[in-house]
Amino acid sequence: MVLSNAGAPVTVTTPGGRERLARAESPLLPAALGRLRIEGPADVLLGYPPDLDADIRAPLLAAGHGPAAITALGS
Repeated sequence: MVLSNAGAPVTVTTPGGRERLARAESPLLPAALGRLRIEGPADVLLGYPPDLDADIRAPLLAAGHGPAAITALGS
C-alpha cells in the first residue's frame, strides 16, 4: 500500500514502531506489515498497486475489449 500525506504532519504507528510523516511524504508499506494507525488531523490518501490480471485485464476482457486493445495499453 502507498500512504501519501496531503496535509499536516501525522504519526503512523505500525507493529515495527512509530514514524512522523510530514506533508508530501509517501512511504510504501509492505503487505506483511499488518495493521497501522494514523494519528493527527489526517489528510491522507491510501492506494495500492493493482493486480494487473485481476484488476485490469479481466474487467476489460469481461467488458468486451479484445486482447490486442488491452496489450496496446502497455504492461
